Amino acid sequence: MIELSPQRIAAAAGARIAREASGGRPDRAEIDSRLIAGGELFFGLPGTEADGGEFAPAAIEAGAWGVLVGRRWAGELSEAVPEGRDPWIFASEDPLASLQRLATAWRHELAVPVVGITGSVGKTSVKDIARALLPVRTHASPQNFNTEVGLPLAILSAPSETEVLVLEMAMRGVGQIAELCRIAEPDVAAITNVGPVHLELLGTLEAIVEAKAEILAGLRPEGRAVVPVEAEALAPHLDDSLDALSFGPGGDVFA
Repeated sequence: MIELSPQRIAAAAGARIAREASGGRPDRAEIDSRLIAGGELFFGLPGTEADGGEFAPAAIEAGAWGVLVGRRWAGELSEAVPEGRDPWIFASEDPLASLQRLATAWRHELAVPVVGITGSVGKTSVKDIARALLPVRTHASPQNFNTEVGLPLAILSAPSETEVLVLEMAMRGVGQIAELCRIAEPDVAAITNVGPVHLELLGTLEAIVEAKAEILAGLRPEGRAVVPVEAEALAPHLDDSLDALSFGPGGDVFA
């Protein structure tokens, strides 16, 4: 459950409450109206072919706790709530930005260490291994929720008793990992490796290194980096001010 009041949700998300309801808290965030089972906060995200706000009525009918949609939809929804439903309705200029801002607010509310994992290959495996090995209540990104949409959903699905968050971060271009770091604010940044993956998007291995290294720049103060010892191209990004741990043959740790 997202243990934030509707008023705090609105403030954190930069949204306006267009319709008040009887109270309570949302269980989780959802962007697919077909997956509403009851108790969710549905985000109507604009897309290239459709606006998610169009599906907010279906989410309400299915039992959503509330919906956050663009301002053009909020008024219509408030005047056409189905009988037997009592949703909170939030209006936002930018529902995606609201989703991301709310995720950051929940990350602050949890106040637990956050591990961000990126790399050309192996992100999901390392994430799953970390979740299995950490001796505390660990919440990790479900499946491959590792984009500007998926990562906020992963954070917002973390229960209040979470003690560590482990988040996978994908890279499809320059600036994407930096954006994910602004949302998640990692305390630990792990780079599994750097290789010629997504050359079609970035053109050169050097550009890929620059994009992956954004996770190092996105660390919170006193954060720690975990990097492969053989990734010499990362060396310019590992200055003396960064607390870095290397892994692999000849590194700080090796298994």
